[in-house]
Amino acid sequence: MRIAECEHADIVECSYRNVFTDHVEEETSNTGELVIGDAAFAMQSQLDWRYFKSVAWNKLYKKSIFEDGKRYQIGRYHEDEFFTHQAFFSAKKLAYIDLSKYNYVRERDGSITGKVSSTILDGCYALRERVDFAIEKKMNEQLIHNIENVYCYFVFDRLYKCKRAEILDDRVEQLLEFVRNDRSQILLWNISERYKKLYETLCGSYEQFIHEWENY
Repeated sequence: MRIAECEHADIVECSYRNVFTDHVEEETSNTGELVIGDAAFAMQSQLDWRYFKSVAWNKLYKKSIFEDGKRYQIGRYHEDEFFTHQAFFSAKKLAYIDLSKYNYVRERDGSITGKVSSTILDGCYALRERVDFAIEKKMNEQLIHNIENVYCYFVFDRLYKCKRAEILDDRVEQLLEFVRNDRSQILLWNISERYKKLYETLCGSYEQFIHEWENY
């Protein structure tokens, strides 16, 4: 609250500690560093997992961020991934303080960060929406390219994790169909050539993609 008031920041974010049943891990070094940024800086930080992150729970928001009807999506896993970039974009000024002011319990019942399940695939749709959002808002080209590449990596990583966990349910099939239907659009993006080849492989053969991703 002090930082929000002193810096006139629309969103203030803190660091956190990961609480396990037998130990605690600090997410950062707790330096007390204060970082000020705009929406573009915060959105790049999301991708780097540094300073501003795409989670809902370690932030204070100015009420005006929500006054145009923006809300977390009901019934979606990774609902913060669908929303946080919109909140960042609506903020004129954001502040991050490198102090742990939140305890994240990592092994609670029902946590989606525990056992692998196909619910992790919901984040893929969230990141795809983030690409369209960045393009629609005419963000700088480098940021758009970075968001596009992170989306591709996220899809590859999540589908690989499901395969390794021997999960092949409706969520997996739906994402594979989504990926194939989105192919013509994705290949127009300025993603790495390696990612383009992996995406082409994924559209053709899930099994072949797994083999190539393991050797990436």
